[in-house]
Amino acid sequence: MIQKNFLTTILASLILILPCHASGISKWWAEITSPKLTLDFSLRISEGHPAASEENYFRWKDSSGDSSKDSLDAITGASKSASTKRFDSIMYANPGDTKNLFPKSLRNLFLYAVTSQSFMDKDDFLIESDQGKITIQFRHRESAYKIVTDEKGLLIFTQATENESSADEAPSENAANEIPAPIDAPQSAEGHFFVAKSVAEQGESLDFNLLDAYKSPENDGKINWPSLPYEKEILGPAESAGKSSSFYYKGKLSVSYDGTTLRIKGKLKKVKTER
Repeated sequence: MIQKNFLTTILASLILILPCHASGISKWWAEITSPKLTLDFSLRISEGHPAASEENYFRWKDSSGDSSKDSLDAITGASKSASTKRFDSIMYANPGDTKNLFPKSLRNLFLYAVTSQSFMDKDDFLIESDQGKITIQFRHRESAYKIVTDEKGLLIFTQATENESSADEAPSENAANEIPAPIDAPQSAEGHFFVAKSVAEQGESLDFNLLDAYKSPENDGKINWPSLPYEKEILGPAESAGKSSSFYYKGKLSVSYDGTTLRIKGKLKKVKTER
């Protein structure tokens, strides 16, 4: 009798939490079974600027196949595991795509962990922490990037038309009535990632020089961060609409900064986009 009541309770619970719609069930199951991307990044910060260190690292693992435990090779001055090229499998849905699924701002930040000090010193960098909210800004070559967490230090990835706050929650009771995003809809990262293009230009020495419009009013050679023309990064493979390997990232990354070390870690699901 106890076992029968238990099974009845389980069945009733499933009826409540599972969408009463075939496409809703399919969508929910796709998320549950989606491959995961695990990220773990650590960067030393000295006097507000990235510092080359043996403690720096960038580790990632894609359960669909690729992985890397990367750091700086002090002898060659390059990364040990070629993160720049190998991370393309994370950035894009298909080889040859030009629209990135993963934020370039975040990918470029990760590369600081495998970069020599001489290259770090060519970039402008600013990190601020205010009551749990962390803002990271940096200029690399001709573009500047800004990454802003929420008040809990989280970077949240979801699809543009979704409002879920967690990658692991069961679907809501109204999931059957929700309209899935079209295949070419950009994914949303809750306004965490921004880019300001063409804020510097390459000179005869091949270095990228900040344009006068974005220099500090004090004329001290520093960047005037509030003057940068930031726009939200748009993610999503519109040109991959007809390819079966299109997907979007969903989940959370946790960001922490204690004054000397910047850490970013967490897991994202690679959810196949519905057709």
